[in-house]
Amino acid sequence: MTELAFGHICNAFLDLFSAHKISIPELYQVRLFLEPEIARLAALAITPEYAERLKQALKDEELVATSLWEDIRMTTAVHYILAEMCGNRFFKPSSDPP
Repeated sequence: MTELAFGHICNAFLDLFSAHKISIPELYQVRLFLEPEIARLAALAITPEYAERLKQALKDEELVATSLWEDIRMTTAVHYILAEMCGNRFFKPSSDPP
């Protein structure tokens, strides 16, 4: 059985994009629908620990990355924390962020 996780959905979107079955504007539209709800759910679950992790992740985004993978890790950390805060297993990454 395949684990249902956000990482698998991301890979499916990448496959669809590569096969020209979905466009960047369509992917952007999906984000416009999902992100406000993720933010709303995360706000309901805020704790001092989550607030500190978010503040640190936002500070880290301002640092100069030494590699592409470090840049990706730094710029996606906030999204992973918000998804974790939702408490919905669908948003759980299939693996740790790069």
